[in-house]
Amino acid sequence: MSLFRFKKEILTCSCLLLLALSGSAGNFTDNWPAGKTEKLQYEVVTYGETNNRGQNNITVTRTGGENDIIIITQLLNINNQAVTIKTNEQYDTKTLRLIRSDNYFYFAPEAKVFYGVDSLIVTAQPDGETLEILASDTLAVSCRIPFYEDLVTGMGAMLLGRSCVFDTGWSRSYRQVNLINLTGQPYEIQNVKDSVIGEETIALAFGSFDCHKVMKIMPNILGFSYYDKEEDHLPIMIEAFDRTGTVRIMSIYLTSREE
Repeated sequence: MSLFRFKKEILTCSCLLLLALSGSAGNFTDNWPAGKTEKLQYEVVTYGETNNRGQNNITVTRTGGENDIIIITQLLNINNQAVTIKTNEQYDTKTLRLIRSDNYFYFAPEAKVFYGVDSLIVTAQPDGETLEILASDTLAVSCRIPFYEDLVTGMGAMLLGRSCVFDTGWSRSYRQVNLINLTGQPYEIQNVKDSVIGEETIALAFGSFDCHKVMKIMPNILGFSYYDKEEDHLPIMIEAFDRTGTVRIMSIYLTSREE
């Protein structure tokens, strides 16, 4: 497997998983009591010449107390890809703005041959009006980008997505940066638009869910996210296509939830 293919697989995986869980507006933590932890497990299917399956485990915790923050962790592992990604991010509970993001990449032995390292750390932290991104290796580019009021990471977008105004026709445009994107280029801010387009019942192996359907438009990707209609708006299923909407790229299904 070539270095280019390793990079392409990481790029595809990271872009689409974070795209799939994202959204905008509001604050679902109004109904999220202090001390609550939620553990979610998703099955991830990437489509191509061969279909690959993997898992994405996400934990959301509200600490409560004097320094009340939201902590989100992610463990992402796609079969046949030579990297495992762990993310740990902290958010202000009231504003859902990023406090700090730590992203760890662990490479399999065959990938290490090409990358020259067995791991990589990418951190991001606001510094005034900019977001400072620091990488431990040139596989990712350290840089500063504007910390716009509507700028979110992929994980931050997951929080915001669960706080959409779930009325058909509602929409919002915002900006997103993908911190688990290994392209060898500086991190870029992408314009994103989410629109609530209707309702649909999603049947999974362990049950059926009445969901709100949200369409996401990114520069090269068209996505559809299905959120449970209950007040915590759990992300149930995500589908991602190319911009034409004709080629399926990835599907993500909820397989378990624990509180």
